[in-house]
Amino acid sequence: MGLITYQIKDEECEIVTLNSLIENNGVGSNLMRLVEKEVKGKGCKNIWLITTNDNLRAIGFYQRLGLSISKCLSECC
Repeated sequence: MGLITYQIKDEECEIVTLNSLIENNGVGSNLMRLVEKEVKGKGCKNIWLITTNDNLRAIGFYQRLGLSISKCLSECC
């Protein structure tokens, strides 16, 4: 019903993709919780991802999960 891909580097985990075939049914939330549990067990202290400013549904979703908005620190911004 869904797929999440992530990458661990040092003590950080980047969520690369999160796809759900059925929206508003807990698939994305469950995938995020599973990754959080998995990477904490591997010593990760931070989970982060990138989305665009205009993707308000995604921003709201991630905020409901407890993630916070941070400014972009890379040259791509």
